[in-house]
Amino acid sequence: IKNYSCAEYLRSRSFFNVSTAEELAYPLAYSIVVHKKAGQVERLLQTIYRPQNVYCIHIDVKASADFYDAFKNISSCLPNVFLAKKREDVTWGGYSRLAADFNCMQELLAVS
Repeated sequence: IKNYSCAEYLRSRSFFNVSTAEELAYPLAYSIVVHKKAGQVERLLQTIYRPQNVYCIHIDVKASADFYDAFKNISSCLPNVFLAKKREDVTWGGYSRLAADFNCMQELLAVS
């Protein structure tokens, strides 16, 4: 995304999916906890993205700086996508996994 403007990036990735009337009437909030495979996470976001929804992406503190920067850039192009401010060292199956979702939920509540 570094070499593209936001408009070019969004157009090339087809982020603007058509919403049904029902989707427009019932916007959703997403909490997504990730740590690697930026391309796969980007494709997930492309697939579920709708402009009326809001998305919190929690990036594990163990994620690489490049991974974090990639999603910082993506979120800067989408006004309803943001990175969780409070990041956890997530252990899958442990409390920290739940804490990551709680962090996003608190932030999602604040923006809704």
